[in-house]
Amino acid sequence: METLTPLARHVTIHLTTREPTEFIDLTGRLETLVANAGIRSGILNIQTLHTTTAVVVNEHEPLLLASSVSLNVASGRLLLGRWQRVFLVELDGPREREMSVLMLGESGQ
Repeated sequence: METLTPLARHVTIHLTTREPTEFIDLTGRLETLVANAGIRSGILNIQTLHTTTAVVVNEHEPLLLASSVSLNVASGRLLLGRWQRVFLVELDGPREREMSVLMLGESGQ
């Protein structure tokens, strides 16, 4: 039987946007963070620290924008639909940007 250990990790993502309006796919970076943290099940919350950016989960169709999203982690991976990706949406660039990422969950040992 697998032993689960509670864990919490916080990281800050720094990046520089290049265009006045831009979609930046963060999915790969977030998947790497989850894998490196060793979370088997839990929640990843990502929040932009800027009022002129948004974080969305979408199929790259920019209709509605929000400043944070919470994503479930199951079996050590982000639980996303087949076509879903996580994007930072730049609305006033180019600029230096930061996102706060908090991962809460349990690691398997």
